[in-house]
Amino acid sequence: MKPYIEVVGESKYLETVQKYIADINIIVWTNRTKIPLNEVTILRNLCIESLLSNGLQEYELKEAGMNVRERSLNRRRIRQEAKQKIIVSCADISRLIQGVSTLEKLFKKPRYSFTLDMHHPVFYASLKIKEEAKKAAIKNAYSHAKLLLESANTEIENIIQIEQLSPIVGESEVYSDELKDIVVTAASSKSDANYRHLENATREITVRYRVIFGINSLSESTVKLNSADFD
Repeated sequence: MKPYIEVVGESKYLETVQKYIADINIIVWTNRTKIPLNEVTILRNLCIESLLSNGLQEYELKEAGMNVRERSLNRRRIRQEAKQKIIVSCADISRLIQGVSTLEKLFKKPRYSFTLDMHHPVFYASLKIKEEAKKAAIKNAYSHAKLLLESANTEIENIIQIEQLSPIVGESEVYSDELKDIVVTAASSKSDANYRHLENATREITVRYRVIFGINSLSESTVKLNSADFD
């Protein structure tokens, strides 16, 4: 088997948030034996109307079903609770927050509440950026191999194998699980403050390739590779 050297090359690029996703859970409870299905459905429809009237589009709202459960508060008290969920997907976080903030006026009764649960957002980078990162990672592997071989008085002859490794995904610090179960009830204070727009969050992706290069002695007749060969 001919001698070879195996190295790992890396390159980094940034992904930007393309879409924010949130669950709106609408909750109605009662101490009576009757489950408040009709009541929670009416409240859900009012929430949808409010969201659509305050910047969100119908295609950005998705149905997520209903949940009903019975909760025992103590031996004598039983609470019937009904929930309905709406999924909101929006590229503009300011429209999402402003739309959700208008729901507070609908939750005047103590038996009414809703939670806002943020999911991990959808990140995006163009195909061009991703392809450039791949090339840069392989060039990086070539540079590592060349540097190591210089001290051994040998040189790279060819590429034997290229293996893509799992990328390393950096933290974006965007709220997701950390923002779960924020409850808004009738006791919440009303806010008419405008939402100040900032740039969307980013996260760093590290692309990695394991590359095996065949090597030759400098005394042998070889065709040298250089970084331009990877362009």
